[in-house]
Amino acid sequence: PSPPRCWPPTPLSRNSLPRKAPAKPSSPLPSRAQLKRSPTAAELSRSGDLGYTWGTYEYRLPAADDKTNCHHGEYVTVWKKQPDGAWKFVVDIGHPSPAPK
Repeated sequence: PSPPRCWPPTPLSRNSLPRKAPAKPSSPLPSRAQLKRSPTAAELSRSGDLGYTWGTYEYRLPAADDKTNCHHGEYVTVWKKQPDGAWKFVVDIGHPSPAPK
C-alpha cells in the first residue's frame, strides 16, 4: 500500500466567506472519514459550568483512488454544562497546521 497523501487545506480569502449563515447545519463527517482528536489540556471556570479543551487533530478521508487524504491541525472547543449535567460544545474552532514530525 502507498503511504497517506497529505496536503494543507485551501486558505480562505475574505471574498470566499459566506455573506450569511447557511440555512441548515453542515453535514456530519462522511461515513469513511476518521477524525482523531488528541487533547493537550482542559480548563474549567470557577463556577464549574463552562470549560475549554485544546489539542491537535488528524482528519483522514479515503479517496476514490484508494489513497488517503490527510489533514492535521489544532483545535479549541468551548463546553457548557447543561441543566441535566451533560456537557455540550458551544464553540469548536480548528486551524490547519503542518503534520507532526
